[in-house]
Amino acid sequence: MDYLNKEFSYLLGLAVSKGRIVQESMSIYIDFKHKFEYIQGIKVCPNDNSLITESRKTGNFTCKNEDCKKIFNLDELNIKKWDQVESTKKSLLEIIAPLIESLDGLKTSLIGNSQVSILKVDFTNNKKMFSYMLELLNYEKTFKNTRIPDLIIDEGNEETNIEFFNAVLDTIGYFNSGNHYTNGRMRGYIQIVDNLKLTNDIDNFLYSAFNLPVQTIRWSHPNIVDGNLKYYFGTSREGWAKENQIKFFPEFYKIFTPKIIHKNEMMEEQIKFNENKYLHQKSNSYEKRISPLKNLNNIAAKHPEENSIKLDKELRGRHIDREWQIGVVLGSPRIYDLYDLNDDNKEIFFETGEVTFDNSYETFLYKKKSISENKFKELEEKNKNKVKTNSKKTSSKLLEVETYYPLQVWLKNHIKENHNSDSLVFDSSTTNLNNIDFEGIDEIIEEFDDFDIKPDVVGITYNNKNIFLIESKVTKLSLEDLSQTIGYSKVIQPTEAFLISTEEISSNLLFLLDVYPEVLKYNATQKVKIGKLASNEVKFYDL
Repeated sequence: MDYLNKEFSYLLGLAVSKGRIVQESMSIYIDFKHKFEYIQGIKVCPNDNSLITESRKTGNFTCKNEDCKKIFNLDELNIKKWDQVESTKKSLLEIIAPLIESLDGLKTSLIGNSQVSILKVDFTNNKKMFSYMLELLNYEKTFKNTRIPDLIIDEGNEETNIEFFNAVLDTIGYFNSGNHYTNGRMRGYIQIVDNLKLTNDIDNFLYSAFNLPVQTIRWSHPNIVDGNLKYYFGTSREGWAKENQIKFFPEFYKIFTPKIIHKNEMMEEQIKFNENKYLHQKSNSYEKRISPLKNLNNIAAKHPEENSIKLDKELRGRHIDREWQIGVVLGSPRIYDLYDLNDDNKEIFFETGEVTFDNSYETFLYKKKSISENKFKELEEKNKNKVKTNSKKTSSKLLEVETYYPLQVWLKNHIKENHNSDSLVFDSSTTNLNNIDFEGIDEIIEEFDDFDIKPDVVGITYNNKNIFLIESKVTKLSLEDLSQTIGYSKVIQPTEAFLISTEEISSNLLFLLDVYPEVLKYNATQKVKIGKLASNEVKFYDL
């Protein structure tokens, strides 16, 4: 079955990086995240093109060059800014969707919100291609378990390999200027969530297919992310369990052209900046990154989470002092080729950073273990008397209780405008409905006698005693939130039921509702309506 061309390779890259596969409907949903509406480009000094930093107190910018140090206000700077939401939608509708639909029988549609756009690829008219795609993805259902298929690794040519990686950049590649190296050199990065093996696959692919360097890999491992055990002794023992990041200098990646417009332009901006200032510098090679562990200062403190079930089994129980050791465990060809590693010497190299070691190897291992354990004890002692504090920053966001009054006002107006009735609307978040005092309105009390529940806001019309309910949230709406609202609605059987948040609906729930829209129903004809509260107005999603 010969599907390997540029278009199919690009689609396969999207599915591997950020796809969710639904066999029942023969479709793949692909997430394109845009956490913030706008994103800025590189902030540079107009005088010497050096990076500038922004003062949180004054909002002014200061040149980081010690010989300049000039202060600027925002109006004096030419900082590029992109609307990520519009750029992503435009790219999907005008570039990516037509490319995918050029494959025989495939159709696309777009759903999303201000933080994610989800492209649905429908294979209904090409069942053979969908079956082949499932086979290539090893029948995995989500990007959290996918690997780069052998088809790409073994049979891909330069053209198809480039398109595959363009898809990786479009979905999980980022070019945020704040992620620069310590010397100011701009870096792009690929962010892989909950998939260590795919992280290793991508690194290997960049090496084997293109011989491209990576600057570093931030693996999701307690010794790497939480080397000083701040998370462990702080508010979250599992705070180390973050996404994996492959970081690279974009000037070495000029063969790639992301199709998401703002990503392509941001990449080009970073390339130009680096080539003007750092063209004489070579990218960090693995040779430079591998610091031999004979220098015992490189030994990391033992971390109790080294045995966490959140770690892949290959790494569970392994103490990691430096990020390259994970590459050794996972069989990185970058390292194995450079140092001619094999089954006989890889363990020695893992422990020492050297291919051969003298007769003091066992003594060295004992020293390493002792130093690691002592560093942990020192940190434990240092943190023993610290009181754990809530790490959440002070937020200007509304508390849930602060949404109840504007939602009461909104619901009263909604009932009047849409049902032509006056109504009693009240906050029922703290008292079960059958215990609320309705100030002598007996006929209303009777309506709630059997309702031992407390939705956040309830309304009832005076003319025909129709009931309305609102469940309010100040977080991204999830399946759990919907389940709670459905439960209340099945009990009350309201004329209308609303699930409303000050935040967007989560990408997981968006995906679920597109695949299974019937889950919104609380009886044969009615369904929960989902909306967002902003400026005391409610905007509903078209679900």
